Amino acid sequence: MLKGAALRIVERAIDLRVKDGEDVETVVRYYTKLSEEQMNTLIKKYTTEEAEDLGVEKEK
Repeated sequence: MLKGAALRIVERAIDLRVKDGEDVETVVRYYTKLSEEQMNTLIKKYTTEEAEDLGVEKEK
């Protein structure tokens, strides 16, 4: 489990890699120091952002 500054650094790295076109789940799973909960949260966050960028509506 990462905390504080380390978590923010990893989140920024993930953000850059995802924006560069890499698969969200593959990128997040690369960072093995993240807890399963952190991984799931980040996957959900970036999957939702991708859907919004593509114009897909959220589930109600």
